[in-house]
Amino acid sequence: MKINTIMLEITDNCNLNCTHCMNRPDAQKVESSPDKIDILLSRFLKHEVEKIYLSGGEPLVHKSIHDIICLCKKYNQFSFIITTNGLLLTDEIMRLIESQGNVTLQFSIDGVTKETYEFLRGRNTFETFVSKLKIWDSSSIRQGLARTCVTKKNFKEIEI
Repeated sequence: MKINTIMLEITDNCNLNCTHCMNRPDAQKVESSPDKIDILLSRFLKHEVEKIYLSGGEPLVHKSIHDIICLCKKYNQFSFIITTNGLLLTDEIMRLIESQGNVTLQFSIDGVTKETYEFLRGRNTFETFVSKLKIWDSSSIRQGLARTCVTKKNFKEIEI
């Protein structure tokens, strides 16, 4: 059976406590090991998967995120998209992503103004987010994705 897209939640942990998120900070946290992820990816081969979203929680908080990103190159028939709030993106992680050749980022952007963004994501996060977008912008990766959770607070900022 052909499966186009898989969402693989690699961790429940997150660096934020967003108002709209199902991952609550007081819940038990689980992280998948790189070995377990490798086994799952090998199983996906027979299903002709095209895209695999690595999500969470926040994937960049995973204690083995460097190993997981490197694992992506082994499965070059897949396109990997790391779904991230972006706040933990570093130059080092960006270079590692660039070196794989089959990994890109999807940023969660829930407001285009500081007021709206921080209402949903938390105080003192907007400027950090913008600075992390600049890391992506200065990389060689030309494709990035953006996703938003539409709420009553931000829907007027969305152009339809």
